[in-house]
Amino acid sequence: MTETPINLETHRATAVNVTQEIFSTMLGIEAFPVQRAPGEDQAHLVVGAIHYAGPWKGVLLLECQPLQASAFTAKLTGISPPDSVDDDVRDAIGEIANMMAGNLKTILPPQTVLSAHTVVEGSSFTLKVCGGNDSLRIEFDSSTGPFTVTLVQMLDQVG
Repeated sequence: MTETPINLETHRATAVNVTQEIFSTMLGIEAFPVQRAPGEDQAHLVVGAIHYAGPWKGVLLLECQPLQASAFTAKLTGISPPDSVDDDVRDAIGEIANMMAGNLKTILPPQTVLSAHTVVEGSSFTLKVCGGNDSLRIEFDSSTGPFTVTLVQMLDQVG
C-alpha cells in the first residue's frame, strides 16, 4: 500500500480542538495549549500510544505524570484516583489516547486503521517510533498539570 504523507503542522488547530473537546466532554477538564521547553517536568511519565496503519502510518502519543494519569482515570471512570499506576490507569490512558487518535482519523486518508493501545510508565526509558520522519508536538496545561500530545508520521520502511 502506498504511503500518503500529510503536512502535520497544517493540522495543529484540529489536534488542539480534538484534545480540548475530549478532555472537556469526557473528563470535565479544560486544557489549553502552552509553550514549554522540551523535557520540562518529564522525570517520570505515563505514555499512551495508538498506532495508525494503512495508507497513513504513524502514532499518537499522550504523555503525562503518574498523579495526573490517576486524576484522568478518576474523571473518566468515576472511581477514586488510584494511588499508583495500575491496570485502571493504564486502561484509562489508553482509552483517552484511543479517543484522540480516532477523532484525528478525519484528517487522514480513508482506510487508515488504529491499533490497540500501548501504555508505558517509568522514569528511565526511551520510546523510539521507528520510521518517524515528522512530528507535531503540542504541550497542554490543565487544572491537573501539563501534558503533551504528539502525532508522529512514519515514512521510512523498517526492514
